[in-house]
Amino acid sequence: MGRKSSRAASSLFILTLWSIWKERNNKIFNRLHRPAPSLISAIKAEASLWGLVDTSGLGALVSRSDDVP
Repeated sequence: MGRKSSRAASSLFILTLWSIWKERNNKIFNRLHRPAPSLISAIKAEASLWGLVDTSGLGALVSRSDDVP
């Protein structure tokens, strides 16, 4: 795995953790819950936006991840 690919994977990992953390807080403090497929879609949409900046190669990684539900 190249340096740029490794940075992209790290960015995607951080984005996913951050999104799960925000969802957890929303569930606990606001008593709001959304189903997992909705959360996954939101993470994909946010990753696409991060991919537009593409400083870490995330755009290429996200465009390959269409097979993820």
